[in-house]
Amino acid sequence: MQPRPYGPFPYSPIIDRPRLAWPGGAHVALWIIPNIEFFALDEKVPAGSGGSGAPVPDVPTWSVRDYGNRVGVFRLMDALDRYDIRATVALNSDLCAQHPVIIEEGRKRRWEWMGHNESNTRRLNELRPGEEPRVIASALAQSSDILLLDEPTNHLDIDAVEWMETFLIDRGITLVFVTHDRAFLRGFAERVIEVRDGHARVFAGDYDDYLRRVAL
Repeated sequence: MQPRPYGPFPYSPIIDRPRLAWPGGAHVALWIIPNIEFFALDEKVPAGSGGSGAPVPDVPTWSVRDYGNRVGVFRLMDALDRYDIRATVALNSDLCAQHPVIIEEGRKRRWEWMGHNESNTRRLNELRPGEEPRVIASALAQSSDILLLDEPTNHLDIDAVEWMETFLIDRGITLVFVTHDRAFLRGFAERVIEVRDGHARVFAGDYDDYLRRVAL
């Protein structure tokens, strides 16, 4: 998310918005987003994540979070199963490596996954510049045919962006990405999907082709 005076999206007064209709004439939409995160016992829990400031190992702070991963998450699954509710999980990637059984159980339920960090004890926006390529390589190390990227160049310095672009080119896989970085768009986009007023339009060609076509 790029800093702007107003925010990431244009100002949208309710009097000018198109009418939003939910399936079945429903009036309310409920989105269940559990936070399921791994906290390392040998690292300090940041104050913003509930850390007490105690020296490592901070067992009382850590144990509450570990209880959630050993017990709480499975009770939550049982509760959502009773009402046939699918969750969209906000998780960090260390959870996948440390507690894969949680991912396996979530996949059985067709849960969605929304990654938001590597570890909640290591904030990505506080990385030193030299650490960025390591984190990117770790995140992209898994073999896959398609990669989804959300604002991939945000918070990266120039060297890290150039390293990531070279890495992605060498991988040669399909990318689906959202970005405000026009240089990244011009370097990678071969098709543009425009989403407006709840409808999607697909434009073949690169970003400059898209600009020419919408200007007609």
